[in-house]
Amino acid sequence: GRMWREEPNKERYKAMYEADLAKYNEEMKKLEGGTSIKNNKDPTSHSPLPSLKSAKTTTSSGQAPQKPKTSFMQFCAEKRPGVKEQFPDLKLGQISKELGKMWREELNKERYKAMYETDLANYNEEMKKLERADLLVCTK
Repeated sequence: GRMWREEPNKERYKAMYEADLAKYNEEMKKLEGGTSIKNNKDPTSHSPLPSLKSAKTTTSSGQAPQKPKTSFMQFCAEKRPGVKEQFPDLKLGQISKELGKMWREELNKERYKAMYETDLANYNEEMKKLERADLLVCTK
């Protein structure tokens, strides 16, 4: 910080930043679905990298198989209607807490783990079919 405050030729670095930004924006425009960065005065106010959280795997037809539900999610899907019926006044968060409590006390978790393993095997098989057919595409 001290060296930057004392730097007498800040304009040189700002010009280098502007040139790099322009080059980056041109390269991003060439890429399919690329985005550019708005030129604002504060170069730290944005991220030049696309978000990895928004990346989705799809096929050329637009649909990839849905990832399998975990054992807990299989349990919740099965038990949620009963909890809602038993406790009609509970809000969503309270229902989830109750389901979590029930899961911790569940003695037959192997049943749900088997359901997950079956779904996972089917998912992996579908993904292999798509990869062999070269239909798998990663999009933003």
